[in-house]
Amino acid sequence: MTGAWNRSAALALLGFLAAVFLAAAVYENYKRRKMYKKIDAMLDAILHNDKAYVPDLQEGWISLLAHKVGKLQDKMSIEISRAEREKEQIKQLISNMSHQLKTPLSNVMLYEDTIDFVVGSHSIKKTIASAMSTVYEKALKKDIVFRMQDFSDVSLRHNPEWTAEVFVNLFENALKYSPDGSSVEILFQSYEMYAVIQVKDQGIGIPKREQQDIFKRFYRGENAGAYQGSGIGLYLSKLIIEKENGYITVDAKPGGGSCFSVFLQKSSI
Repeated sequence: MTGAWNRSAALALLGFLAAVFLAAAVYENYKRRKMYKKIDAMLDAILHNDKAYVPDLQEGWISLLAHKVGKLQDKMSIEISRAEREKEQIKQLISNMSHQLKTPLSNVMLYEDTIDFVVGSHSIKKTIASAMSTVYEKALKKDIVFRMQDFSDVSLRHNPEWTAEVFVNLFENALKYSPDGSSVEILFQSYEMYAVIQVKDQGIGIPKREQQDIFKRFYRGENAGAYQGSGIGLYLSKLIIEKENGYITVDAKPGGGSCFSVFLQKSSI
């Protein structure tokens, strides 16, 4: 009798232990599935650019994992935003350069070593007038008035087409950086061997430390970031004037406007 009871007790104990192990296995399997679902939810959030957040997480390594994933997402979001801004800046630069390269002025950079640059004796007044007619519509849109000093026309050594492009660039810069309703002055001074044409605006000006750099290729000033441009116009203008044995300078101060001076030789030289 005792032996039978012992066998029954042993079987009952084994059954109980088996039930415990089975329950433990089921519970572990449940926890494992729940863990997988939480990780799967975090991965879905990452793939859909949503915040990886599981509201019922308890303390533990899954909670720590979710916290690290969240920090990683924040960092990736910052990097993506920065990359998007840089992408837009590059697109804008390419767009500006594409626009610039459609103009005759910009072709100088492409052909500066081989271009047949013919310089002769030509009316400077006619060249300036040609440039003014090109920017007339832009001036009207900003209600900016061009005031040209009355002067007797002289023949200066230059290429009318390319030099007109130089003045177009100077006029467009004056319009771009000047406030609506302001004015742009065109001044002329004749000397024995050369003449000076000045373009004076009421724009944002140029810091002294940058006044030599603005003639470098692709250079853009610190206060020009809010305005469109590719930084090749003044470089090419300088290149053209130097090919005519002249030179160009600038005198400006921040907030006080800019004055560009173009020096060209007289025809008798």
